[in-house]
Amino acid sequence: MDHDQPDDARSREQSPDPEFVRLRQGYIEELKLANAIKAVKPDEIVLHYSNPPEIQGPDALSIGRDRRVTKWDTGWRRNERSVRLSNAAADGVDRALVEPSVWKEIIAGRLSLELGLEALRQFDEGNYNICTVDDAGEGVVEFVRNGERHGPGKQ
Repeated sequence: MDHDQPDDARSREQSPDPEFVRLRQGYIEELKLANAIKAVKPDEIVLHYSNPPEIQGPDALSIGRDRRVTKWDTGWRRNERSVRLSNAAADGVDRALVEPSVWKEIIAGRLSLELGLEALRQFDEGNYNICTVDDAGEGVVEFVRNGERHGPGKQ
C-alpha cells in the first residue's frame, strides 16, 4: 500500500480464498485502485477501500481538496475509446458507509475535524463525485450537485 495509506488489516482479512480467482482478483484491483488514487492525487485522503466479497459497495471512497467525497469504482472498456460509469457507480453513495469512514479518519488523525465535517455537510447537501477508472488509468467522472447528476465537466 501507499506509504501514507494505513494497512487496513480488516480488508486484508477479508481477502477472498485464493481458490475463488474472480473474487481474489477483484480484491487485488481494489488495492491497486487505492494506491493509484494516492499516486495521482497525493492530497486525496482515502477513507475506505475494499469490501468483503458478500458486501456490495464502492471500491474506494476519498475526500479531496474540493472537500467532497468521491466514490471510486473500477470499470472496464466497452470499446476502444470509452470507459463508462460502472453499474455500481450509478447507484450513488451510501451515508451508512461515508459517515463512519470519515469519523474513523478524524479519530486516526489523518483527516482534520474541519475537513471531515465540511465533507459530511457537502455530502448531506447532495454534493459528491463518482469516478470510474479502468486499468489503464482512463476514466469518467460524474458530478452530483444538490442531489442531481451532471456529466463530466459540469460542476
